[in-house]
Amino acid sequence: MTFQSELISSLRGHADKTAVEYGSRHVSYAELLTGANSITSFLTGMELGKEARIAVYFSDRADLITAIIGIANAGCVFVPVDLSLPANRLATILEELAPAVFLTSRCSPHINKLHDAHVSICYVEDAAASPQQADMVAGIYPAWDEQDSLYIYFTSGSTGRPKGIIGRNGSLLQFLKWETETFCIDTGCRCSQFISPYFDAFLRDIFAPLLQGGTICVPPDDETFLTPDRITEWIDREGITLVHCVPSLFRLINNDRLTTQHFSKLKHVLLSGEKVIPSELAPWYAVFGERIQLVNLYGPTECTMVRVFHRITPADISKARIPIGEPIADTRLMICDDAGQPCGPMIPGELYIITNYATKGYLNDTEMTRERFVRIHDEVLGDTIAFRTGDIARFLVNKKVDLIGRADRQMKVNGIRIEPDEIEQQLIASGIVKSALVTDRGENGNTSLMAFVVLQETYKNHPDALTRILEHLHANLPAYMIPPVVEKVDRFPLLSNGKIDYNKLKSQVGNRQRPIVAPTDHTEVSLLGIWKEILGDRPISTDDSFHHAGGNSLAVMKLIGRIYNEFQVRFSLQALFDNLTIKKQAALIRQSARETFYTITPAVPKAAYHVTAVQERMYYDYAKDRNSTAYNMPVAWEIAGEVHRDKIETAVQALLRRHESLRTAFRFVDNRLMQVIQEDINFSLEAINCDPHAITGAIASFVRSFDLECAPLLRCMLITVNDGRSILVMDIHHIICDGISQQVLYTDFIKLYQGKMLPPLAIQYKDYAEWEWNFRMTEEYLANREFWLKILEREVPVLHLPVSRGTGELPDQAGQVTVAVSKQLLAPLIKDLSEKEVTIAPVLLSVYFLFLSQITGQEDIVVGVAASGRTQYELENVVGMFVKTLPVRSLVRPDQKVTDFIYDLHRHLVQAGDRQMYDLSDIQHVLNRRGGQQERELFRTMFVFQNFERGHLEATGSPFRLYEVEHASPAYPLTLISFEDDTAFYFRLEFSRQYFTPEDARLLASRFVELTQKLARHSRGAIADVIDDSSIAPVTAGEEISFNF
Repeated sequence: MTFQSELISSLRGHADKTAVEYGSRHVSYAELLTGANSITSFLTGMELGKEARIAVYFSDRADLITAIIGIANAGCVFVPVDLSLPANRLATILEELAPAVFLTSRCSPHINKLHDAHVSICYVEDAAASPQQADMVAGIYPAWDEQDSLYIYFTSGSTGRPKGIIGRNGSLLQFLKWETETFCIDTGCRCSQFISPYFDAFLRDIFAPLLQGGTICVPPDDETFLTPDRITEWIDREGITLVHCVPSLFRLINNDRLTTQHFSKLKHVLLSGEKVIPSELAPWYAVFGERIQLVNLYGPTECTMVRVFHRITPADISKARIPIGEPIADTRLMICDDAGQPCGPMIPGELYIITNYATKGYLNDTEMTRERFVRIHDEVLGDTIAFRTGDIARFLVNKKVDLIGRADRQMKVNGIRIEPDEIEQQLIASGIVKSALVTDRGENGNTSLMAFVVLQETYKNHPDALTRILEHLHANLPAYMIPPVVEKVDRFPLLSNGKIDYNKLKSQVGNRQRPIVAPTDHTEVSLLGIWKEILGDRPISTDDSFHHAGGNSLAVMKLIGRIYNEFQVRFSLQALFDNLTIKKQAALIRQSARETFYTITPAVPKAAYHVTAVQERMYYDYAKDRNSTAYNMPVAWEIAGEVHRDKIETAVQALLRRHESLRTAFRFVDNRLMQVIQEDINFSLEAINCDPHAITGAIASFVRSFDLECAPLLRCMLITVNDGRSILVMDIHHIICDGISQQVLYTDFIKLYQGKMLPPLAIQYKDYAEWEWNFRMTEEYLANREFWLKILEREVPVLHLPVSRGTGELPDQAGQVTVAVSKQLLAPLIKDLSEKEVTIAPVLLSVYFLFLSQITGQEDIVVGVAASGRTQYELENVVGMFVKTLPVRSLVRPDQKVTDFIYDLHRHLVQAGDRQMYDLSDIQHVLNRRGGQQERELFRTMFVFQNFERGHLEATGSPFRLYEVEHASPAYPLTLISFEDDTAFYFRLEFSRQYFTPEDARLLASRFVELTQKLARHSRGAIADVIDDSSIAPVTAGEEISFNF
């Protein structure tokens, strides 16, 4: 019996059932077999020979599964290879593998890496035309055997090179039959597909359900999916019955927002790859009891998937360790001492696995295969072959196995096996490091990497040593093998026995002390207090840079407002960037004249008030299409526990009374657009009931156009979901609200919901609007005009975006794609630029400019950039629309150094920020008088960096938890919104479907990530080294272009 015969029987027997669900894409068993047959026919026609190694890469998961089946059915060996790996590591794997062909798609990202890899590339698009397809339909396949090699997976190697492990046909089938029988996997199974295709556990995810007629459920591929709310919602929505995952991912699933109503279909969660921490399971069992079976799986790749398992029980949470349990079918375990003799119960020793269903060992390394697969004497089987795991374990009294640790230094991080030796060798290979040691940080029971390095003499005082080390690691190792912490040490401390003292070494991290220079007068004391209000109560020296102390560009704007409020001295952005320490700011304050010009005072009460410039622009946009939802700003929260509808209504009504902007309508008075504040507002909380699968549709229906002449421009709806959940949705028009205002509203709402009293607001948005109306008629305001006219005096270029549709083909609907880039990737560049006081925002904007230049072929580019507009301290808690849009123009010169380009853009942004009060409508008005262009033609794309804290839309201890709402309305053909968390920068590409298809957008997003990765590697080079436009058709004058998908 072979793996292929069993699989084909299932594919034929369940032809009409769904095999793979991937977003809106559903692939049936029949479609899967047809696609696989095309590939099988194509490969057999090439006469590559039995067990030919076929490297395979597809970004689309369904296409990858199809290809793997087709390769296996052709009698070949499938080898998933990740093309996103660093080029050096990819080259090492391909050299070791020597594949007969590399099977991929012409649409695959990273495919350019194969052009220099000296491999034969085959494209799946050519398989569809294979003349032997009829043979496959008739059931004529090559002969298979249980002893055939079936797959190869690469893992970290202690020699400094990744090592390939060769899987056996019958061994995989034996494991899959054990799992499907043990956990009753049948045609109703809906299995999550969380595991990366480049690790062997992926085969469990896909073939356990496929052998039984079940469905593989592939989650969304964007990084923002990995949040507790989204994972929980997805598991429920998809009706998942079986989850395979590592404990790291399970921590997101096992979150504090779970109720007994969640996971109604889920039967089993199979955990593997890392140790399970018992105490972390207590909340799970408190909610679900034993309704959902948790299982601890253990087994090295060399022994085919899993060889030991343990059904976890509530009693296990009180143990020091969760046992790995007992052997699966056709497997025996031995625990031996150093002499190879069996250990008794409770005596630790090395764990050996005996099975006829192991792999074939290591690719091109018979010596290592002999070292790890050894002959041993078993009391039942006699002399036999066993695999030395390198793990220290013991038999418990109940005959189950307790895993204690490693005999060697191998570690697992997020379920991925890592050899520290390989990282250490790369550190030394950098030429900068004399000695290296990689170890486990061991924080909170979790494994994470830490590297200690002794530098070569010539680099001991080199300021860029660590940056260059990280650059070398990024060029040669995958991201999961790069230590988050690299510490310089003079020497490794030793114990009395001569071994390294790991505890003392780790204690050195974070213990570096620096002198704190205290304030010397009242001005410095006041400034220190302001800094701590903004940055948090932490040790701050008066000679610290504001940025190095934790300040970002939004914090800078707050600092300007706080300084003005305290000292009546207004800093320009440029002045602040020139004086970033408390000492320098205090000196500047002492020599500056005090002013009150920017102070906002309450307006004289009247029937109608002036609108701000940005409100006026928004209103006339609205007037062009009163049914548009382009300016709607919906946000939603899931409510934990009991829902108090009356308290919600009372809190929202109190919000309406507190913030006049929420009671504002827009009307014409004497032919001038004015805002009218209504004292009494009729508000009622909408409410509906719906099924879980209908939540998205219910929210989409709730988001509808506003009538700007009727207040309030805010709506709320309470959704009661049939599974017991409740969701509060709030929708508000952008003309009275911005992103920071949403935070203010949420904070106020929670306090009001909790019955707290709020102090009255001294200033309302109308007061700012009246102040702005008067300010726009002053000489100081007009003085900003020349800056913008100089920037835009040359003909403003039209951005020729590479669209695949002409405008007007479809209704103006929007879509979005989100991608993520590790912060560690950009850390060296950001650190270098921080020495010049360059913040993160200009770095990310620079990447976007380079990206636009790459995809358009243009050098002169204008991008609309959002600025906060809150330049006065009094506005911090005011709800309204303050955001200013700045037309930022930059010239991308291929010969300029990347870092110089970023620094120039940083200086330009500082100058533009100083002049952000001069409104876009006034810039447009002057240009029109000079025969310029219409407003929208100033730029066709926006960049928004949300550096305010997104987490402020949630509050600790609050029953309201942010519920992700996808709502993008196309104000521009393309908008890039960037935000960050502790580990990554996220980029949400919002696009108009009039211009781009979703496939266009996904390709653009993948190219943006590739460009970011390349920029991080070549940040010291010229722009020409980063922008590779060889794969993009050139733009001809006056012509839009199409990507070939």
